[in-house]
Amino acid sequence: MKVVTDQYLHENETTSGSEINDKFQSLIREVTNTTIADLRKIGEEKYLNAEGKYTVFIAYEIHKRDMYRFMKRQAKLDAKLNEAERKAIEDILDEELKKIEELGEGE
Repeated sequence: MKVVTDQYLHENETTSGSEINDKFQSLIREVTNTTIADLRKIGEEKYLNAEGKYTVFIAYEIHKRDMYRFMKRQAKLDAKLNEAERKAIEDILDEELKKIEELGEGE
């Protein structure tokens, strides 16, 4: 987990004095390393900019059914969730899986 914190001070001067405003901003980014099954790369574009640096865009696809099943397994393993949260997530995913089965979708 990476955390970046910034604090900004801004002073406004008026005829009656000055006012100082304080702004505190925190950005938290959680980096995970997870393998997702049935993920397929469907496209890739590379661009070279004027400074000689590359930008690469990659597109992946996964069937909805497979993604919902993966998310359900992850919810069961997530130690940060309590039982009520875990059950709510599983119920939502079960409902979505049921819709897919009824429609014969998943792709």
